[in-house]
Amino acid sequence: LLVGPRLGGNTALLFESVRQFKQNPGKTGSFWRISPSRLIAGQSILGQWETRWLKILRHLRQSNHVLVLDDLLALITAGVSRDSDLNVARVLLPFLQRRELRVVAECTSEQLQVLRQRMPELIDCFQLIRLTEGSLEEGLRTALAAARHGEDWQGSQFSLEALQQICELCQRYLRDSAFPGKAAQMVKQLATRHRGQEVGIGEVLSHFEQRTGLSLSLLDDRLTLDRSRVVAQLEADIIGQPEAIQACADAVCLAKARIQEQHRPIASYLFIGPTGVGKSECARALARALFGAQAREALIRIDLNEYIGEDAVSRLVGSFHRPQGVLTEAVRRQPFCVLLLDEVEKAHPQVLQLLLQLLGDGRLPAARGRTTGFTQCVVLLPSNLGAAEAERPLGLRTA
Repeated sequence: LLVGPRLGGNTALLFESVRQFKQNPGKTGSFWRISPSRLIAGQSILGQWETRWLKILRHLRQSNHVLVLDDLLALITAGVSRDSDLNVARVLLPFLQRRELRVVAECTSEQLQVLRQRMPELIDCFQLIRLTEGSLEEGLRTALAAARHGEDWQGSQFSLEALQQICELCQRYLRDSAFPGKAAQMVKQLATRHRGQEVGIGEVLSHFEQRTGLSLSLLDDRLTLDRSRVVAQLEADIIGQPEAIQACADAVCLAKARIQEQHRPIASYLFIGPTGVGKSECARALARALFGAQAREALIRIDLNEYIGEDAVSRLVGSFHRPQGVLTEAVRRQPFCVLLLDEVEKAHPQVLQLLLQLLGDGRLPAARGRTTGFTQCVVLLPSNLGAAEAERPLGLRTA
């Protein structure tokens, strides 16, 4: 079982092992890569997929083939229905326990933790091989190799400065995946987009701007950001809130200078005031300052007034059987965003504990082992709680 971060090289190591295996004339057998979702596709009658799966496993055992599973966690969910809790992993387990099959699988460390909780007997059948994230230098070497491949495949030409810019952007912003895969992935995207052309720093920054929504003035280190211009832009949208304008300008400058804590959101603000003073407008103005034309898509608003029940946390981050959480999926689709969590004081107490983890660690673990990062977000918590009391003078009340 190969355990490593996403894009950390698990699949590449597996493919290279298969290539070397095939080049050795003394080795026998073939590799079968099976997807659990395709295994049960089209099987509508109870017991159909079990029959298909058993036939495959017996054939693999008889032919001494190697079974390759690229999504081990999916084995414990595939096959489960309203009428039966039998899954693909339960059928496979006896073959593993009797050591009748050769199996190579891969998963992340977070998925491994979920598997240990859900089905520890399955993990006990494997020998674990852990992979660590590659360094920036290894990412650059892999990007160079991918660029050479792109030159032969797409006819694109990459400058050395462009490859260095790719690795720096990946290290700085793409923290939900690992080197060297994330650098190679961006090189392939650029090679496809600029087929037969030369790719320099400008093309890399333009591609990343369209991908993330961040304005070029924040991404390009060659451009300086004048704080007074940011303040003037915010003052054109926000009237009568000088403290809020200064705080929003600080968030933009932090995003440009990249001096915020790496494991926390860029900035976290609690906006307190009565209804109508401009709390939501501050959020929209900040999104325009950070993301320009893509501000509408980059502003994520979740009304926590709708999350007051016992199921509030599972709705926000998902559960094992319903992994699509409202909060985690929204930020996963748009990791570079202004996150507006409205009416936080009305949410369930467990939601407040969830927000404490979000603000402190900059990440939330999802139900099936995938972690959602919030380190590229500006988190805003508007509330009118205590606004009326704050305006009253201190002292003794008259009868």
